[in-house]
Amino acid sequence: MGEYTTGDGTGTSYQVGWIDRTKGQRKQGRHNREVTVGPSETYDATGSRAGVSGFLVVSSSHVTMSLSSGGEIRGADVDVKSQYDIGVSKAEVGTVGIVKLLYSE
Repeated sequence: MGEYTTGDGTGTSYQVGWIDRTKGQRKQGRHNREVTVGPSETYDATGSRAGVSGFLVVSSSHVTMSLSSGGEIRGADVDVKSQYDIGVSKAEVGTVGIVKLLYSE
């Protein structure tokens, strides 16, 4: 609450409440968080890590993704540096390779 005094010389005061109409921060784009899985790493996108909604293979050698609905995709079977909007439950990278997992929140 704030106090507003009229400027007409009468000294009349009013208690005034303000409503903050500032727009909240909006997340933009389909994906708004990423996790990079590098060489010799395995990332299980289950439990609190669930929700991967896409991936991008940066370097395809020795990369395998387990899909949320079953099945697997190998890094050699996709175009490098192309985004795929496919749910992933696990990403495994061998001694060489990088994959970025994308989240929608």
